[in-house]
Amino acid sequence: TCEAIEAYFEMRAATFSYLRHLGSAAAVAAGLIFSRPVCAAEENNKYIVLCYHSIPERYQGDPMSISAARLVEQLEWLREQGYSAIKLDQVLAAKAGKTKLPAKSFLVTFDDGYEDFYTNVFPLLKLYQVPAVIALVGKWTEDGVPSKNETDPHFSKQRFLTWAQIQEMTSSGLIEVA
Repeated sequence: TCEAIEAYFEMRAATFSYLRHLGSAAAVAAGLIFSRPVCAAEENNKYIVLCYHSIPERYQGDPMSISAARLVEQLEWLREQGYSAIKLDQVLAAKAGKTKLPAKSFLVTFDDGYEDFYTNVFPLLKLYQVPAVIALVGKWTEDGVPSKNETDPHFSKQRFLTWAQIQEMTSSGLIEVA
């Protein structure tokens, strides 16, 4: 149930997203700034959205990150509970009345396009066959490094995905770009 998922992720203190409705890829990109799971409903199509930011090689307490081990734990728990990972295209098709979502669905999103998505997350998504949406910041992708940010010490240490990495991941069929 939605309550079980919310309780699980609350207990695990992971970083996730509240989204009420997804109407377009732009809605995903604009809405992924909150920090808990939510059950979203479009008529009979219900799904949860899980939003992540960074999965660093060495988790050091950044509040916008979790460890790869924690991500695996969450993906395994969802699988054990009978949840199906869905793509954004499936959500949009269901919203348009073209299809129905599986009874227990979840959508995975990652903000910002950090390089650790390619190195630490993409291999896990392939292993578990879980699709995901990445919301990129074009300037960061072009520059490869963030602009100076005095308020977030973790941010200045990040590197970003390259266009070649993005192309490889989208070619896999698992990754959609917002």
